[in-house]
Amino acid sequence: MDGIQSINRALSILKALSANGNIGSRLTDIVDTANLTKSTTYRILQALVQAGLVEQDPKTGLYFLGYDLFRLGIAAGNRLGLADLARPSMERLAERTGDTVYLSIRDRFEAVCIARVEGNFPIKTLTLTAGDRRPLGVGAGSLAILASMRDEDARAAIYANFGQRTPYPKYDESSVYGMIEDSKRRGYSINDSNVIEGMSALGVPIRDASGVVGAISVAAITERMLPPRQQNIAAWLLAEATEIEKRLLPLDQKNLQFKKMAS
Repeated sequence: MDGIQSINRALSILKALSANGNIGSRLTDIVDTANLTKSTTYRILQALVQAGLVEQDPKTGLYFLGYDLFRLGIAAGNRLGLADLARPSMERLAERTGDTVYLSIRDRFEAVCIARVEGNFPIKTLTLTAGDRRPLGVGAGSLAILASMRDEDARAAIYANFGQRTPYPKYDESSVYGMIEDSKRRGYSINDSNVIEGMSALGVPIRDASGVVGAISVAAITERMLPPRQQNIAAWLLAEATEIEKRLLPLDQKNLQFKKMAS
């Protein structure tokens, strides 16, 4: 029981650190967010620092998530080999559009960015980096995932993310349901300056034999996302998503064969 409690406390500290991203956290901030005593928080932080999962700036004393944790996260996100399989498609899209291409996967009620490829257009929309999370439905790729889920699963995610959508005022419950219906009708999702003013994106889901596993999206300044270019990018995204799904199929077949051998 003590071991489980320590793990839960460490996880609460890591989540508190993730909330402040690249600005860092003071010890008092982590104590308040994790709801732990100062001595307990400090002790666990030191253990996490020694393990390479947390880093402390020697000048400011601020704490940050460590690079070892980032590497673990990328490995977990690529557990299906999706990032490797999608890389050629992402590079083709970045070259063809000149814009930024993102790959996201679903983690319960969130979408996690696991890869990004930048195009050569001088004005870039670098709104996500690998490891960044958003509530399902917020952003083009995240919305593409949500719109492809079973209705009951989508409803559960929307309900669970009520508080998490607070920083995104254009994503109230009724708006998200409307965006889902629009995405299903079009066959792709649109983020039209809903997250950041002046930035728009299109996203399409990626599926394997079990259902939706992620999404691929293209983001650009809104002036570059007007019709008919929007329809062109959507067609390119759908074609590349199909290519990625074809590469995923052999992995599905291998996994099925392994399960049969193990049973």
